[in-house]
This record gives sequence, C-alpha cells and structure tokens, in this order.
Amino acid sequence: MAKGFLVFLENRNGRVKKGSLEALSTARSLADQTGAEVHAVVFGEGDAEERAAKCGPDHLHKVILTPAVQSREAVVDVLAAFVQGVAPEYVLASATAMGKDILPGLAARFQTSVIMDATEMTLADGELRIRRPIYAGKAFEILKTESSLVATEEAIA
Repeated sequence: MAKGFLVFLENRNGRVKKGSLEALSTARSLADQTGAEVHAVVFGEGDAEERAAKCGPDHLHKVILTPAVQSREAVVDVLAAFVQGVAPEYVLASATAMGKDILPGLAARFQTSVIMDATEMTLADGELRIRRPIYAGKAFEILKTESSLVATEEAIA
C-alpha cells in the first residue's frame, strides 16, 4: 500500500465525535513527518467539514447512507472501497463501540490486524510504534509495524 492515512470519523447526531478528531489530529501529525496524505471519511450530515478542518485532513470524503442501508456491513463496504481507492498504509478510528465493531470487519477484508486502544503513536526508523495498555492498564506494550494495519485510538497523549 502507498504511504498515507485514512481516518474514520464517527458522526453522532450531526456532530463528529471528539475521539475521531483526536485520531485525525494524530494522523495529521504523523503524516507531516513523512509527507503522506490524510484522508478522512465521515458518514452523514453535520459539522464534519468545520470540525475536521481544524485537524487538517488533505481530503474529506462525506458519505450519505439511506436509513435502509445504515448497517455495520454497509459502513465496512464503503470503508473497504475507500481503502482500495486511497491505498492508505494505516487506518485510524476512535476506540468507541462503533470503531471496535467496524475495524475488525475491515481488517478481515484485507487480511490484516487490528490494534486496539492505542494511547500513543510515533514514527521511528520507518516503523509505526504503537503504545497500548495491557493487564488492565497496569502495564504498557509497544508494538512496532512496517506493514499495513488497522489501528484504533483510545486517547492520544
């Protein structure tokens, strides 16, 4: 896959959720270090353009699904199409119930992994290093990857 980031922006009642904006901000910061592009995908109407613009995506894609097709599978189908078209190296989303439901389905489509509850992401020596809690938050592990993956974020410090 080409270098770059795709961020799933969760929209509830017309407002992009704060955790999604944190994921977008993290993607922007990492992309600035590598010169990569950031694509953001939001489903539904609302304040996405205004709120997301502050976090600086290169491209904001707005998708409107009719109520009849608003399902987990429909969202995964649309995100999979974006992944194929944009070819990001990393896909980020907030670790909400929706994010934790959507991302495993997306990862299965591309036979890759999901890293849940990342609290810090850094780039070093061409690798993405992801810090996440283990043992009920009593310890942390740092995962390194050069390959494409799907990662969710809890709260990026």
